Amino acid sequence: MSIEATDSARADLLPSSGLETERISSGNNFELLPTAEEYWGRLKEDIDNAKDNINISSFLMNNSGIADEVMSHLEAATFRGVNVRLMTDGMFPIPARWFVTGGLIKRIHNFQKELRKIHREQKKGKKYTDQKIGNLYFAWPRERGGRRSIWSWAKDRTIRRDHTKLTVIDGKKAYLGGRNIWREDADNRDFMVRMTGDVVKSAQESFEDTWAGRPNAGIYPKDAKIGEDTCIVRDVRSSEKIFDGLIESIENAKDRVWIETPYFDRVNLLPVFIALGKRNKDLIEIGDKPLDIKLVTTAPPSNNHRNYRMSAPWFLNEIAHAGNGSGIQIYGYLKENGKTKTKFTLNHSKAVLVDDLAIIGSSNFNKLEIWGGGNAETNLFTKEKSLVEALEGWFEEEFSESLKVAPKESTVPEKIYRKIRDIDKIPGKLYGTIRRWTPKF
Repeated sequence: MSIEATDSARADLLPSSGLETERISSGNNFELLPTAEEYWGRLKEDIDNAKDNINISSFLMNNSGIADEVMSHLEAATFRGVNVRLMTDGMFPIPARWFVTGGLIKRIHNFQKELRKIHREQKKGKKYTDQKIGNLYFAWPRERGGRRSIWSWAKDRTIRRDHTKLTVIDGKKAYLGGRNIWREDADNRDFMVRMTGDVVKSAQESFEDTWAGRPNAGIYPKDAKIGEDTCIVRDVRSSEKIFDGLIESIENAKDRVWIETPYFDRVNLLPVFIALGKRNKDLIEIGDKPLDIKLVTTAPPSNNHRNYRMSAPWFLNEIAHAGNGSGIQIYGYLKENGKTKTKFTLNHSKAVLVDDLAIIGSSNFNKLEIWGGGNAETNLFTKEKSLVEALEGWFEEEFSESLKVAPKESTVPEKIYRKIRDIDKIPGKLYGTIRRWTPKF
């Protein structure tokens, strides 16, 4: 069988460490890894200790720095008999190799050729006869079994990016969060969560559906209730399971709502904070304790998207006005990059704490990624104490390193402001097209 990502290679699932017949373990354990160095160090260590299979889905990779190191560890794993499946995003309409991955794809293809040669020599009994050699499979994310193309975009005007950052090793360890496997992530403020226990089986099932190109969204395990049970939620295309689970948990909040997102738009975030502000004002009016509501986002100078740097002050001002007098606190993360001293650190974290419910994963709080906008996203919902407490500590550090945003009169010229405001009123397909062509606006 060809080692490259053919349809047959996709269809054949790699060995799964008895995934279907053997319960992984009882209980779950979560470890929050707050720096790129800690994440990449643990990842390489787990790759070196892998016995059977490694499955990686990373939105972005490139051929320098950490991606090169990870590839070296993956190549070494195949010579121990480990099977590797690697998936990175393909951008519309041309695969990401032209923009991001560069020589990484060439390196993968050359290594696949080397493996094919070794397998042929094994079959002939010439070399490596006493050694088990694994395979390395590579694929772009696909839907309905077909490669994404300009025609799939033209059909429904959706830029279907696979924004997931998920790794599953031997069906026993998994990583999920906001970090990609490329050098630029080292300077970002972000985290990954290392998981062991039953939740890893759910992560494996999510990866299998993505690898097979199944277009349906999913909740893993399938009988789990979002917001109550520990589960992995996978959204694709127009699915809104992650957003619905988030909104339902916010509506039922009794103590706190802490949200952190680097990117947002007023279509999603503003109505949420208008509703929360009104709720808090009603609680204050009747003498009850208001909810502890905090939003942390990247301060405009730190943002890596130019349109966010321009629009975020106006959107944050609206949100601040909506929460004025209700106890809502808004923070803009603004910290100098320790290496350059000329740039600010991008806060790339995506996290939510609603009472004792923790939500982490790849989703930002904007239409493209959390509200049926077309991206494939993967998030974890859990109430398990170890992660909730770790996330509390993370948020407290964010609050201490961020600037509070206070409401003030908008300085945006009325003509420009009206255009920004009215973009939300454009109906039908024209609205959807504008949103997808300018997804970060």
